[in-house]
Amino acid sequence: MREGPISDNVSTPEVKASHTSFWLLLGFVVLAALVMLWILPAKPIADELIHLPQIQSFMAGSMVLNGIVAMPPGFHLTIASIANLLGLQELRELRVINTAITLICPLLFWIYLASEKSKLPTLRSTQILLSPIIWPFFFLLYTDLSSLLLILTGMALIERRHFKIAALVCTFSLAFRQNNIFWTALIWLLAMGDSFSISSLLEDRKSSFNDFLKKIVPALKKTFLFFTPLIAFAIFVFLNGGIAMGNKDLHQASGLYPTQVFFCLLVFWLVLLPIHINNLASIFALLKARSWLILLLAALGVAYYLSFDISHPYNFPSDYFIRNWVLYKLKDHQYWRLIAFIPMAWALLSLVVTSLEKRSYYWLYPITLASLLPVHLIEQRYYIIPLVLLMLFRVPMSKKWESILLIWTILLSILVSYGIISMKIFL
Repeated sequence: MREGPISDNVSTPEVKASHTSFWLLLGFVVLAALVMLWILPAKPIADELIHLPQIQSFMAGSMVLNGIVAMPPGFHLTIASIANLLGLQELRELRVINTAITLICPLLFWIYLASEKSKLPTLRSTQILLSPIIWPFFFLLYTDLSSLLLILTGMALIERRHFKIAALVCTFSLAFRQNNIFWTALIWLLAMGDSFSISSLLEDRKSSFNDFLKKIVPALKKTFLFFTPLIAFAIFVFLNGGIAMGNKDLHQASGLYPTQVFFCLLVFWLVLLPIHINNLASIFALLKARSWLILLLAALGVAYYLSFDISHPYNFPSDYFIRNWVLYKLKDHQYWRLIAFIPMAWALLSLVVTSLEKRSYYWLYPITLASLLPVHLIEQRYYIIPLVLLMLFRVPMSKKWESILLIWTILLSILVSYGIISMKIFL
């Protein structure tokens, strides 16, 4: 279990080293941001073609939604308001505004890890910052990282027991992305603490109902304002006639899509490969101790193969979007589909043996599953928040393996950044 703030029981040299690493991280973030903003093409890339017109419409004084943007207009209104205030209007200038806002995220990574007395906060913060499925979106007009910023802010507030303000921030986050309702639920569960962890609930099955109430009622009382975002979301869905604001036919929660979850495992396998390699001994020990898991994995592989589906219109065959290229390789070549389950199963077992710092953090897994299953469009950006939270919640490896993970992350991000900048590929 973690202890108090980093300033408690820590020697002066350690505090100075921690502060030095913070300023090094800040300097790197600023320098890297300036380079990326300078070398990106001065024309819209991928979904910027959708977001840019909506922002420009708001800047011109029109409050009409363009009918294409599926999420609420919180992001677009924020960028437009700041741009008008500063007298900015070009694409590059709007990107600078978005970058200035979203690059608060890596500082929150560091603050969270440092305040929780976690090892290697600068190295681990840099890993998250440079993750190939996160890094490019700091510099493009996408909603994902501004949404992440609000979720991280909510988490920081509950860590400091500011439950009411956290609930209001989570409510505001729904104006950026609808699926923040899932991460709001996670923050609420974390606010209730280890008394409402998964293991605690399982233990309470052996206790009386009154004992259960004695635990849960005080936790609900201190976090009652988290009913606000849930009610706000329900009202929005009712008045809007569905989840999506625009493109409603293509963005509705109308079924369950297991392929989304399996593709997430494949992405996590690639992005976090050094963690999975480091976990191999623990995985083999787990399989040796519980050999029935092999049969369970075989059944899961059959379910994956039979349920494979990429029927969303935006998941079209493409050499430009990496995700679609991979998906169609799996669709068109059955042997590749079968082979792909090996890294998926490896990633799943690796997550099973990866320890998290607190019991309540294990809510991350069912909440992630709930957030992904209803989503028809297979898109790696939906994995950003669960990836960030996993990286923050996990027990760190040795410095050697954390350094290897950072090097691996940098190599992947260089490849992805080159592809995006040259406009040859996109995620």
